[in-house]
Amino acid sequence: MLPNKFFTILIYNCFGNIFADAGMWIKVQSIWQKALVYCEYYLGKSHPQTLICMFSLIETYYGQGQLEEAEKLGKEILKLHKEVLGEHHPHTLVSMSNLAITYYKQRQLEQAKKLGKETLKLQKEVLGEHHVNTLVSMSNLALTYYKQGQLKEAENLGKETLKLQKEVLGEHHPDTLVSMSNLANTYYKQRHLEEAEKLGEEILKLSKDVLGEC
Repeated sequence: MLPNKFFTILIYNCFGNIFADAGMWIKVQSIWQKALVYCEYYLGKSHPQTLICMFSLIETYYGQGQLEEAEKLGKEILKLHKEVLGEHHPHTLVSMSNLAITYYKQRQLEQAKKLGKETLKLQKEVLGEHHVNTLVSMSNLALTYYKQGQLKEAENLGKETLKLQKEVLGEHHPDTLVSMSNLANTYYKQRHLEEAEKLGEEILKLSKDVLGEC
């Protein structure tokens, strides 16, 4: 490909990122849609830069709440990643995780759970259970269990997630505090009121440490 083609793609990237930082999602979407057409034409669908454009376009869909479009493109990216990189590649795992989140946001909980479990299994094999991406998937899957009313599964995975987050991120990290809150809600939903109260008090103390007294 000629150098000026690379320059054109670079310009698309720069302006797309500038408008994204400003939250100007309509302009961002237009830029990334044009960039994707351009990349697919000159580079092909399987080229890494084309896949980057797809990821960026999905972000604009998220920013505008266009979840059906995000799902459609997310499925396409995942298919390409599996074909080109294999299912164990870190980029493929990110695509799987993102699609599971998209399902969850659309309340497609069974699909979210199925893909979330598959993603988590592969992440533990490839990245290890202490990797930040693995912890995010654990937290998301626990929340999916909760939303489906599978409270014991939510509790078990929530406790495992919280233990690892405290080790890796520390107890004051926002992700850790969110997991603590989710677990407290799970206890409360099961009428385990003593555990819910104890964890709630711990959350309040840690939140005050982080945010200060109101």
